[in-house]
Amino acid sequence: MICGLPQHNWDLLHLVETCKNLGVVGIDVAGCASGAEEKYEQTVVFQAAYQKGLHRTAHAGEAG
Repeated sequence: MICGLPQHNWDLLHLVETCKNLGVVGIDVAGCASGAEEKYEQTVVFQAAYQKGLHRTAHAGEAG
């Protein structure tokens, strides 16, 4: 499972696609921890991972 900062979610998605035959099992989509300013971008990345058949988890909304 690969996780990173929200601004790198698309890059991580491409990395997971490239490395899925090397033992990488999915992507952890990082998101906004204290507000909703990034909510749509993370949803799009999460859905793209699903469409590519990748395992995924969501890691966001933990502030407060």
